[in-house]
Amino acid sequence: MLVLALSLGTVSVACGEPPSVGAGWPTGTGGETSASAGAVSTGAVSTGPGDRPEVIDVGIDVLVLREGEAVVVTAVVSDPDDDVREGELFGPGEPASYGAMEPESAGRWRSMVTWSDVHERWPLEFEREVELPFVVRFVDAQGHEGEGGVVVRAICGGLTDTACDGVCVDVQVDAMHCGGCGQPCEAEVGACINGLCQ
Repeated sequence: MLVLALSLGTVSVACGEPPSVGAGWPTGTGGETSASAGAVSTGAVSTGPGDRPEVIDVGIDVLVLREGEAVVVTAVVSDPDDDVREGELFGPGEPASYGAMEPESAGRWRSMVTWSDVHERWPLEFEREVELPFVVRFVDAQGHEGEGGVVVRAICGGLTDTACDGVCVDVQVDAMHCGGCGQPCEAEVGACINGLCQ
């Protein structure tokens, strides 16, 4: 089982459950944890004997993922045979695959994930923030695999600190989400004031 160390404490989720791994999520034995550029890396995971790819580091280019924005997941991979064939990024929801890791330069790979990419697979509904675990998996020409992971924090900022169906809203004044996600005010009431239909 792959163990991801979370960069913050408890996740507050208003609607639904925290993200979990999908059916296509890679599995293996746990690796060591180490901090990396505002993210958490699980280190490499071996799934076969021999000269396998080793994921040295997994990082992200921004501290948080916000509505309408993207995060670039990067990986540094070493392989004794220098024959890494492909890399793939996995994350919460279904389908678990977020696409290929693209080679950037010798041993460096990257993939971009948008707020919309996540919401299409796992509906973003939370208060304040949620931590999204991602795993990179690399395969060499002999079929040996190496994995590593990173946690991406998704947040809504300021007064709009709640995500309802992938949109950041202020549940104190939003008539469609008054006091919480999916709590609309009736047409004859119309106004949401301090989280109450009035």
